[in-house]
Amino acid sequence: MEKHIKNVIVLLAVLMAACVALMAFGIVFLAQYSAARAGMVKTVATVVDTNLSGISKYGHTQDIIVSYEVNGEKYEREIGSDTSISFDAGAYAHASEGDKVNIYYDAADPNRIVAERSQIVSIVAIAFSALSFAFFTAILIVTVKANKKNHAPRVLE
Repeated sequence: MEKHIKNVIVLLAVLMAACVALMAFGIVFLAQYSAARAGMVKTVATVVDTNLSGISKYGHTQDIIVSYEVNGEKYEREIGSDTSISFDAGAYAHASEGDKVNIYYDAADPNRIVAERSQIVSIVAIAFSALSFAFFTAILIVTVKANKKNHAPRVLE
């Protein structure tokens, strides 16, 4: 096998491994979110306070305090800025006081909440990595078949 063909195969193998890793990351993220939300009750909360807590390369991070009611009792909790509230608003825009947001609370301990997260990033990562893996696999198969065809022993007459 020629050296450049070996290099192409190694490159394709590395790209395929990266696709598998990205796919695994997306699946793990979705599974963790589903597990955290399991058995929780969905409700609508009101944003009562927001504070910019820092700046990242993607924009400002924000502490979001929400108020919600369970069985006539009011609760206030903080949710992170990596929720669908922030994601839907865009990288530099976040929730404002008075906004209504979806949260999930534990019926046994209403102080324990999980904010509704945007799952689109994980879904896109899984789909992109799966399609890329299929594409790189097809290229690998074509490369190996072409190499075998070009190096097949010829019968001399």
